[in-house]
Amino acid sequence: MTDGNSDQKFGKLHAAHAGYLTRYLAECRRACDGDLDLFLVMAIIGERTFSERCAPEAMSIEAFVGGRVGRVESLPITSASISSARAW
Repeated sequence: MTDGNSDQKFGKLHAAHAGYLTRYLAECRRACDGDLDLFLVMAIIGERTFSERCAPEAMSIEAFVGGRVGRVESLPITSASISSARAW
């Protein structure tokens, strides 16, 4: 956010993102029957299954939804990796 335009609109951008995040977390809480810890564990597993580090530079939404995402290398998942991530 160093282009000047974003700097001038930071308050509006922050408020919009905070609103999106709040609604997202509320929906995730509802989907997990109120258990945000369960959601966090599922999110950690999802992030390790399709991490930014292993994601291809170019993948269309069609390729993602069509199953190509399943051919991307995953990071190891252990109870220790989940516990350490939950401590962030």
